[in-house]
Order: sequence, then C-alpha cells, then structure tokens
Amino acid sequence: MASRHKTLITALVGTVALILAPITVAGASPGGGGTGITATPASTVNFDGGATSAQFVRSASGIINETNRVNLLGGSQNPWSTFDVWLQFRPLTGPSGLGLPVANPACDQSTIIPSFTWWNNNESLGGSATSGYFIDRNVYNVCVYYAYPFVLTVLANGSSSGVSYNGQSVTYSGSETNGSQPVTNDPVTLTLWGEHGCTGSSWTVQATTNLTGTYSYFAGNAGVGTYSIQASTKYAVSPCLNLTELPNYAMTLLVNGITSDTVTSGSSIEYSGTLTYNGVGLPNSQVSVNLYGSVNGGCAGNIVGSFSNVATTDGSGNYVWGPNSDTVAGNVGTWYLMATSAGATSNCVTVTVTS
Repeated sequence: MASRHKTLITALVGTVALILAPITVAGASPGGGGTGITATPASTVNFDGGATSAQFVRSASGIINETNRVNLLGGSQNPWSTFDVWLQFRPLTGPSGLGLPVANPACDQSTIIPSFTWWNNNESLGGSATSGYFIDRNVYNVCVYYAYPFVLTVLANGSSSGVSYNGQSVTYSGSETNGSQPVTNDPVTLTLWGEHGCTGSSWTVQATTNLTGTYSYFAGNAGVGTYSIQASTKYAVSPCLNLTELPNYAMTLLVNGITSDTVTSGSSIEYSGTLTYNGVGLPNSQVSVNLYGSVNGGCAGNIVGSFSNVATTDGSGNYVWGPNSDTVAGNVGTWYLMATSAGATSNCVTVTVTS
C-alpha cells in the first residue's frame, strides 16, 4: 500500500486474535443497486511501487476485498503476521465522500490487529463510484483477517480411536497448521478430564510445536478408566478426544445370559462369555471354571471344585459350554463361579440350585 498505509500499520499492530472458520470473501455484483456505486470484477493489481500485488474486488455496497497478497520482492507476505492475510476495506462515507456509508463500517469478525482508517494514495488502486476500486480520496475502515483457518489436532498413541490399555504407555500428539503452513514453536496446553466429553475435573500439561508444526507429550500409564483430552493454543482448540483405558485382558462369564440365575436340580445351564486382549478377541484359548461354595460368600473364598471340561474360544474370543456334564445343575445350594484363561479372570456369577 501507500507509505501512509505502512505508517498506520506500524502504529496499530495489536494482539493476534483467534480465527477458527474459513473466510467468505464478498464478490462483485453488477449494478449500483441505488447506492451510486458500481461493482468492479476481481483483478490482480501491483502497488507499493511494484513491491506488492494482490487481487481486488468491489461489491455494489462499496466494500473492497483484497486477497492473494504476494510480496514481489520475496519478503514476508504482509507486515502484520507471519501467516497469510486478506484485507477488507469498508467505506466510511458514501460515493465521493458524501452521505452515509452504504455498508456497516465495522469489521464482521475478529481481526488480527485493531482496525484502522486509510484512504487511497496509489494511482494503480484508484477509481470512482462507477469504475476501479477505491473511490477518490474516500476514507475506509481496514479489517485484517487470517487468510486460512488454524487447525489443531490431538491423538492418543497416534490414533483418534481413543482406546489404550492398562500397562500400555500413552503418548499424546498432534499438529497445528494454518492452511499449508505449519505453526512452529507454539505453546500447546493439553487439558485432561477424568470423564468423557471434556467436562468435570481436569488437569493440564504443556507441549510445544516443533519446526514441522507437530508436538508430542509422553503421559505414561493413566490406569483403567474413562478420560478425555483436548489441545489448545492461542490460535485454535482441537476437538475433544474421548479416551478409554482398558485392562490388557478382559473376560466375562454369564449363566443363562445373565450374571445370577436360579435353576432346578437336573436342568440344563448355559455358560458363556468372551475373552479379549487389548480389545481384540483371543481365538483358540482354553477357558476353565472354578466353583466357590456358598459358605465362602462369593468368589472371595476357597475353591471347592472345578469344571471337569474346558471351553475353547472361537475366532472372536467367544466361548460357550456344553452341552456336557458341567452344564447340568447338580447339588442344591448356592454356588459361585469364575472363569480363568491366559492370565485373565472373569467376573463372579451366582447359580442357585433348587430341588
């Protein structure tokens, strides 16, 4: 822009604002629509003494958008940010400096720096109400936006599935970009919650993006439970990632499809369950069942017997007993049963046998 433009820029650089959504640039539309201003189609114009080029387009409201800015001398794209920007010029007066502005002069979203006023002093950008871009010496409010949204991601052990396992260390990682440009050396706050949905009690840890815009934090073993995590920087916030910490082995046991049942002596019983490791069913594994007597009060006491047979899991880690002698209700009383296999132990089920 003109030298006055650059002087104002130096004086008005402010705090970087958060922009998370793509920008829609106002396009040109024909006719004045009663405003006295004619829309001008988009074209690329050189300015600042040939040091800069950009594409300009003017709508019938008088708003001018500058996009695709390029520093033709090979320097930074703009003087406000290390990231690409686009500018919007909103008129403060009507055509030829008379009357009220046609459009709202306020910026319509967060800006990188505070908006500032500017008027054209560059022949290549000049125009009138019926042609060109900037009308005579009219004053404009200038809004500076990021050209691209910031995108921040978070993963657990390189995955967005959010599942890890007790005894398995967890590393949180991700990346931050602005368009195709990595956001480097940016502090990242990782907030962890004690439940899903990124709500409830939380604690934070810190990481920093490297020269490729990526970051990593080794968190160790969180233990069995449900958690969630979200990354944030001064530019962006990642989606919430729900985490489930599972035991390495997981095993279930059911009696007639439930965890407690009452049957008559001599009737048939179905015992079934699943066996998984790291969330994947273990095939071709042998499953044994121990019996605990009612005098012990559940599966916390001594083993009083075991099934004479074993079950074998299928390709998905499922198993079903029988029919065999183990699946026939025997002595009257209350019995507690627990399955074991490959270092895994199931829940405790209750079978009450009546006469």
